Amino acid sequence: MEQGKNMFRNKKISRKFPSLFLAAALLLGACTGGSPNLGNPGNSLRVWIDQPRDGSSIPAAPINLVASARSVSGAQVNLVQFLVNGQDAGQTNFDTSQNPPQAQLEWTPPAPGQYTIQAVALSADGRSASSEISHICVIGTDGSVPDGCPAAPAQPTTVTLTPSASTQTPTPTESKPPAQPGPIEFKTGANPAVAWFGKCDNQPTQIAIEAAVSDTSAAIEVDLQLALQDASGARRDAGIVSMQPQSGGYLYTVDTTTLPTGSLGDALLLIYKVTLLDQNKQFYASSPEGQVSLLACQPTGSITQPPAATTQSPTIEPIIVTPSFTPKPLIPTKTFTPVPPAIQKPTGYASAKQVYYTTGCGENTLTVFARPSDPGSVKLMRVHWVYTGAGTGTEKIYDMNPDGKGEFSLMIMDPTNFQAYPNLKGANGQIQYWFEVVYGSGMRLTSDPGYVSVSYCPG
Repeated sequence: MEQGKNMFRNKKISRKFPSLFLAAALLLGACTGGSPNLGNPGNSLRVWIDQPRDGSSIPAAPINLVASARSVSGAQVNLVQFLVNGQDAGQTNFDTSQNPPQAQLEWTPPAPGQYTIQAVALSADGRSASSEISHICVIGTDGSVPDGCPAAPAQPTTVTLTPSASTQTPTPTESKPPAQPGPIEFKTGANPAVAWFGKCDNQPTQIAIEAAVSDTSAAIEVDLQLALQDASGARRDAGIVSMQPQSGGYLYTVDTTTLPTGSLGDALLLIYKVTLLDQNKQFYASSPEGQVSLLACQPTGSITQPPAATTQSPTIEPIIVTPSFTPKPLIPTKTFTPVPPAIQKPTGYASAKQVYYTTGCGENTLTVFARPSDPGSVKLMRVHWVYTGAGTGTEKIYDMNPDGKGEFSLMIMDPTNFQAYPNLKGANGQIQYWFEVVYGSGMRLTSDPGYVSVSYCPG
């Protein structure tokens, strides 16, 4: 399996000369017109530096350079090279058990001064990307600040107040170090605490959900995640929507009559959570879950009140934010549109786990089958596949055929038109395949890769 994921043409060369290998990958990206930069949304590989942050000052001592990466295409992220002032500082592997994959490399600054740190990542499908550059300052062991680096912040001055006749003697102000930024805090609330769903008359069916966030300096999007929970505790995803900014916070109005409540019973909980995304499109922070009681609509005059123990009404407690946040009356500004169940990435399988090229030894045809989570909305279903082994082949992309029952299929190997032999040259290898689905809404998802063993048949 690991051999199929690693699509490097020559493992020995990549291990012996990793710097040359990464440089060649970057040069190849430049020749094909791709810019391996985090800011390029068309590149399916992204990498960024977690430590040290841009603009930070560090002592002249060994530190860990930490980088994270994400491959939108689903290919495994393999290597990262750290560059200090544009020169190779070393390479290491990503820890793919983390999400997103992360890599660390110890680096010792040679002397105080200004330095630039950059990470270059390489994925298993041959793509490369460079992070934004972090500009750092290494200060001396004696605390001296090199030329060009920002001066150390001044320490607060101790102040003594002179008492007047009408006041008591105040306690002298203690000198304290500058406050360090803390974790992002959320305060969320919903109004009303009980709502109804279904065909209602005069019963409230709109819920205004409000959020206050203590730090939005890195936020590019604030989302509201919704789920429905039935009496047994089972949950159903009800969608993710973007909250609308208002003075000092964010607001979204949910119309409960459009929620996917079918077959869940007459008494539900609407579970909500607010998520803040940072500039790298990674989950940066999220609030605790809140909940609102939902009851099935009844004819006018026979409204059933919710059980007392079903839920507690969430309250908004004031928090210190900069600038200060003053809650305003909740005014519904947006109507929640129906959200279908969350669409998952496609799954699939192959007609055989072992195939042969040429005839006489066994199965020499291969058909792959794909299952999208929402077949009725599929605009296009494709299969990507490539030979790996003694010589990696060229990636092939074909449209798949629907069977009318929610599944798509395509024969990618047949005995009259089999192209493995020129690539594998009599050796054994693998076929790696994965599926790509495009929905009518424009959403594009890819599956996890699958593998089929390919063997040469001498007869």
